[in-house]
Amino acid sequence: MTSSPFLYNVRKIPFLSFKGFQSRFISIPPKPTISHSGDNVTFTWRYRLSQTDRSHLKWLVFGEWKNGDISTPLMTVLKNGSHVTNSRRVKWNGNKNAASFNLLSVTIEDDKLYGCKIDFGAFSVLDSVRLRVIGKNQE
Repeated sequence: MTSSPFLYNVRKIPFLSFKGFQSRFISIPPKPTISHSGDNVTFTWRYRLSQTDRSHLKWLVFGEWKNGDISTPLMTVLKNGSHVTNSRRVKWNGNKNAASFNLLSVTIEDDKLYGCKIDFGAFSVLDSVRLRVIGKNQE
């Protein structure tokens, strides 16, 4: 995915106060997120979009994270609500205020960085989280 000169990571710049760049995450998944092998994991990013930014929203994407951006998109949700899935193990549970993705039946191989990116064309809001997968639950 291409990088924009207005790209910012909301953990470093939690709020930009000029018009058109006021959207931000207001809550993020636990860091790290820990799961047992075989469990389903939900990653939820809640966000606040300004009216100006909402009109410029292009898509949001969830995927594997590398070098400060999504490296392997697993699911893309378009402005009209339709979504493109690149993995049968990822489900969309989001709404107009939250990007929420379920990663089903995690394995040790899923132990890596994941991220969410909301693209507005002129800038993006993004965040990443490490998933730690430990052995099966011994209940």
